[in-house]
Amino acid sequence: MKQRLLCFFYVLSLPLIGQNLWVDISSPLNEVSEASLDPPFTAGADYANELLLESKAYISVTEVPRGSPWCLTVQGQNPSSSVASILVRPDYTSVSSQPWNNNLPTTITLSTTPQPVFSGEGSLEGLIIEFLLSGAQLEADWAPREVSIEWTVVSGECLL
Repeated sequence: MKQRLLCFFYVLSLPLIGQNLWVDISSPLNEVSEASLDPPFTAGADYANELLLESKAYISVTEVPRGSPWCLTVQGQNPSSSVASILVRPDYTSVSSQPWNNNLPTTITLSTTPQPVFSGEGSLEGLIIEFLLSGAQLEADWAPREVSIEWTVVSGECLL
């Protein structure tokens, strides 16, 4: 007598929590000129301590369930031998109607390790991130430089 073994497989589909991160950079090229001197257009002057760059990042994090916390981190990809630092500053007024954690620093120095820049819950539309050039010196920071930035969304609130 032949015995048949019937196997039933149940496929259990577990909903996976996914998210989409959209980053749009406006004005990817910035020119630091004689107007950036302190005082502007003055012979012998140096750059202002902090220069607000024209570039801005417009961030959207979508398809995150309501109440699910997440953290946006930022990291520079190509370190520079420049004296100047690039600072990243979220514009909290751009998302004032959406839940976010205001215990984070207001300005983050871009480095080669991930730094928390914004902590939110659920989906987020229209976060504006500004970029500043800090500590530039005319004698050392005159050459063009390219900065690549990696943005990452991780589950959970940002830890400081």
